[in-house]
Amino acid sequence: MNNGENLGFSQILRHVGKSLQDPFTMMAIEIKKIYNWNKDFGCPEPDEISKITRIIKMVNVIASQLVALLPGSQALAIIQYIIGPLLERAANDLDEKTTSPEQEFSLIQQVTQQARFSIMTTNHREQMHLKLP
Repeated sequence: MNNGENLGFSQILRHVGKSLQDPFTMMAIEIKKIYNWNKDFGCPEPDEISKITRIIKMVNVIASQLVALLPGSQALAIIQYIIGPLLERAANDLDEKTTSPEQEFSLIQQVTQQARFSIMTTNHREQMHLKLP
């Protein structure tokens, strides 16, 4: 997780955000680090991490799509696609780093998509209750 360095609050926040967005990828990277440390190999090389990331990201995408098909999975989607990016954005704000317009747009799209999904899954009675003042 930290390659032997002390982490600040924003770095921890960023790491948690990335872990929520890509749980399988981050878990695979951490397992590789633990394996290397246990075998006294030291920290894994960046090319090893890149190779793991490239492979596991595909698994992560497939697993996320499969989980989205499960009933009641909206909470997981919110955590992965909204809370994770929000934590990264908060870490960027704490470090006074800019967030790219693409990341901002993606976050807005996810919020809109989840809101639409929530509205579609409410029944008629709940929708009528929402319309009344």
